[in-house]
Amino acid sequence: MTCFRSRDRWHSYVVKSLSRMEMREMETHLERCAECRARVAAIRETSGFLAVARVPLIAPPMIKDQVMAAIDMGKYRAKAGFPRFGQGLQHLGFSLLAAGIILLMVNLTPVGRNLRSGEVADLNVQFGKEIALPFTHLSQTLSVAAEKFGLMGRGQDEMGSWVPGKE
Repeated sequence: MTCFRSRDRWHSYVVKSLSRMEMREMETHLERCAECRARVAAIRETSGFLAVARVPLIAPPMIKDQVMAAIDMGKYRAKAGFPRFGQGLQHLGFSLLAAGIILLMVNLTPVGRNLRSGEVADLNVQFGKEIALPFTHLSQTLSVAAEKFGLMGRGQDEMGSWVPGKE
C-alpha cells in the first residue's frame, strides 16, 4: 500500500472500521512508513481528546411545549385545506411569458448561426420562415382538438372563422 492510498483510510483504521485484510495492509504500511505512522498517532490523539471532552446534550423537558405555544397557529390554519379558486393560476402569466421567450429563442437560434459579423440580414424573411412552422402546426393541432371535443360548428364556418349570428 502506498502513502497516497493509505490517506483515505487513516480515520477508518483508527476507529477499526476496515476489513481484516485492509487492517493488515494498513499495519504493514505503518510499520514501514514513519510519516504515516506519525499522522495516524495524531489522529488517535485527537480522537481520544474529543471522546473525553464529549458533553451529553439533553433538551429541557418542557422545550416542546414552549415551542408549540410560541407558534401562531392562526397563520397556518388559513393556508390549510382545499385551494381556493384561482390560487393555482397565480403564476400562469409568468409561465406563459417564459414559454413564449423560450419558443422565440429556439426559433432565433438558426438565424444567429447564419449571420456573420458585419453582414446585414433581412430578419423579417428569416423570422417568417422560422416562426411560421411551429405556429402552423400548433393551429392545426388546436383545430383537430377543437373538432374532437365538439367545439367547432358553434358560431364558426367550415374554415373555423367566427361568424356573427351563427351561434
